[in-house]
Amino acid sequence: MFMNMRLMSSRTFNVYKKMLHSSLTKASEKQFHQIRSEVKKAYNEEKDGITNIAVTFDGTWLTRGHTSQIGIGCVIDMLAGYVIDYQVMSKYCKECELARVN
Repeated sequence: MFMNMRLMSSRTFNVYKKMLHSSLTKASEKQFHQIRSEVKKAYNEEKDGITNIAVTFDGTWLTRGHTSQIGIGCVIDMLAGYVIDYQVMSKYCKECELARVN
């Protein structure tokens, strides 16, 4: 205990973790929708609904070296500098690991 405070149970922690994850996911989806709309306006969307934009791609891993299991890749708009899409990737595959054991 720290400063006479009781610790949170793992069940309570997981409840709050799920609520926080849900709220953050909704907020990020809303933000990405606004950003993508701004990018479309900046590039003057074509008649057929396809917008040609200039982008760059950057990625990073959670830890340095070749030992990291988690990484992220981001697509960045060249004109405004906004991240318009991202993907979190993992080198770990539970099914592959189970296949190796069996």
